[in-house]
Amino acid sequence: MSVRYITYIFLITSIFTFWRPTLRPVYAASSNLSIITNVINDNGNTWNPSDLSISVKKGGRHVSGSPAPGVGSPGTQYSLEAGVYTIMSGPYEKYSSSYGGDCGANGQITLLSGEEKTCIITENDLAPNNVLSTPLFPNTGNSSNTDPIFCLNRNHFTWIIAAIIFGFVAFRLYPPKSQKKKQIAP
Repeated sequence: MSVRYITYIFLITSIFTFWRPTLRPVYAASSNLSIITNVINDNGNTWNPSDLSISVKKGGRHVSGSPAPGVGSPGTQYSLEAGVYTIMSGPYEKYSSSYGGDCGANGQITLLSGEEKTCIITENDLAPNNVLSTPLFPNTGNSSNTDPIFCLNRNHFTWIIAAIIFGFVAFRLYPPKSQKKKQIAP
């Protein structure tokens, strides 16, 4: 290398090392998200919004303050950066979830810088027969779902397995007596 190239490298390095411009960070305006939780108890259950756990995730990770108990109006407030978030509640065995407000039906919301949005989560309690009897093999014919020939629910399936196991154990413990054939004397 010649002295000339070394001088150029020294000058360029000096300029960027000692006289570099000061870069100021650019801060994006944060977005505000409110999550309101409603509970409908029209089938005998007694939960309140605070009995629910509400999660806010970005990229599969909880944001600061999540999960949190549900809160009625005005809701739980989050100050978030712009992006796509997923709001989740449950799943709960005795309640069905629905999402509204600015949230999509799947609980997703897109926040732009400086926006204020509100998600409304509604948990509605299920009727008792929906909780206790979920079809294992749904009815595909013209018969009703209560007909055990065409529809098996978890209760039926459990009893069938129990009967099979009981029959096997009983057969092993108490095998049928063998009958000796009577021989006729010639």
